[in-house]
Amino acid sequence: MADIEATTIVSLYVYDLSRGMARNMSMLLLGEQIDGIWHTSIVVFGREYFYGAGGILQCPPSGTRLGQPNQIVNLGTTQVTRSIFLQHIVDLGTSTYKGNQYDIFTHNCNTFSNDLANFLCGTSIPDSILNLPRTVLNTPLGQILQQFAQAPLVGAGIADNILPNLPRGRGGQDLGLEIDIRERILAAGGLSMSDDDSPTSSPAPVGRPKRDILAEVEEEERREREEKLKNREPPIVFRDFGNSVEELLDELEKSLANVELNDDEMRCMHELREYALGSEGSWVLSDEFLNLIGRILLSGEPGIGDDSRVNCLKVLAWLAVTKDDVILVLHQDRRDHVLMRYASHVDQLSPSCQEAVALLICNLFENLSTSEWLLYISEWESENNRGPTSNIRVTTKVGVHALLSKEFKDIGSALVYNFVMKEVKTAVSKNTPKVSIITPIQIAFCSTTMRAQN
Repeated sequence: MADIEATTIVSLYVYDLSRGMARNMSMLLLGEQIDGIWHTSIVVFGREYFYGAGGILQCPPSGTRLGQPNQIVNLGTTQVTRSIFLQHIVDLGTSTYKGNQYDIFTHNCNTFSNDLANFLCGTSIPDSILNLPRTVLNTPLGQILQQFAQAPLVGAGIADNILPNLPRGRGGQDLGLEIDIRERILAAGGLSMSDDDSPTSSPAPVGRPKRDILAEVEEEERREREEKLKNREPPIVFRDFGNSVEELLDELEKSLANVELNDDEMRCMHELREYALGSEGSWVLSDEFLNLIGRILLSGEPGIGDDSRVNCLKVLAWLAVTKDDVILVLHQDRRDHVLMRYASHVDQLSPSCQEAVALLICNLFENLSTSEWLLYISEWESENNRGPTSNIRVTTKVGVHALLSKEFKDIGSALVYNFVMKEVKTAVSKNTPKVSIITPIQIAFCSTTMRAQN
């Protein structure tokens, strides 16, 4: 039975590091009007997360020396759980958002906020913020500032291990780079910070070892799993594909032999093999991975046939029952809905592709997090102006279609069983007893099952 999804509000906090001076003096200094030198952060689950030369840090909302934000932008809501989010933050902090990877113009707090916004909500932060570095660099003073940025900056020497610690508190080192940037912008224009502008000192961030953060995430996930597994019947999934995953990967690559893959796509194929066969987590899959999957499944271009799509779907189905963190890949698909868009056309696919889609959807019930993703009720726009749809509608459509098929009714029966046995919880207070509900969709599933058996 399906969980009524819990959502959490996600906000973008926008700060002007120039404290209004950019709006008043940018024409004089840059010859270009800009409204602010923007620092952004993401506020979710009661904490504020941001990126700088010290890496990824957190504090209470408005808890940095910048005080209250100039603007709060509502980015929407997320269905990502806090435990998955924290694990994602730790993964980012040990890969693409280390402190020594910070670059004021190309890899900064705003690129971090944009990546988090896409992960949580499938949306981007305003272009006016993201494009600001390019605007500045296109000015004569911007070229000077770029040379300044290549020199050692305040805070740039903070050890990388501060990043995974996710320090708490107001932070003394966390904004050192941003304040130095402000000083250098003013210095480049022959100005200086006044005494009133000088930042007040604040306690240094108190870090916790990375293992403590991971232990917190793992403990929270363990409690969630235990609570949900108490009355959960084990799902029916399929692990025998007739070939090993290595053979499936070989067949996928062979089927794409006549397709011209670019460098990013070639790298994604290598990353997929590394993820499937190695011990690394889903973080090894780059942002372009889902673009490759979308090209294989949705492009319809010559050279990419059903054999490529079937092998691709089977590899994903294998990952669904062997990798606990495949949910992170699914959440990255929240903007384009590549997998669900393809599955929504199940009735128009070849029988072999229909079976592979049903297999993938069925196997995604293996883990609690991925099964909840299948049953999200949040609507998204389908293609070709066919109106809004949702993950739960697509899952229902695939289940009914598979159940009524002659070739893979066993997968359809398993998928329907997994759906009906999924727990539904009402949106009630903590003190209200948990109850189970039979939804109209489940009644429809049961009716369809009975008709199919007759």
